[in-house]
Amino acid sequence: MQDEAGYTRLGHHGKAVEGRTAGRYVKGEGFIVSAWAQHTSRDDDPQLHVHATVLNKIKAVEIDPVTGEERVTWGSVDGHGLWVHKQAVGHLAERIAEQELERTEGVRFKTRPDGKAREIVGIDQD
Repeated sequence: MQDEAGYTRLGHHGKAVEGRTAGRYVKGEGFIVSAWAQHTSRDDDPQLHVHATVLNKIKAVEIDPVTGEERVTWGSVDGHGLWVHKQAVGHLAERIAEQELERTEGVRFKTRPDGKAREIVGIDQD
């Protein structure tokens, strides 16, 4: 996610004059993420899942064009990239979790009949 969406906007991104603004997009590094496990759905049914929140600050390293010196600043994460990629990252995380459970616990998964999710099969509901 950081590779695809880890950008900040620095400078002024207001109204363009002659098609240009003083703002620029800068590649950031070092997402700060908080993740926590949830064990039930909103209906209180068993549903293991993880929520992850990305802090809206990212370190940006720029090279000063005049002095050539490295300049480190912290800017807000450009949220558009997060929005565009969040669903894909969620699906990827689910597949990685599935593969790890299959490897370590020997469980199997299949897509539910409604096609909206995957679930563990071969374990008695009780």
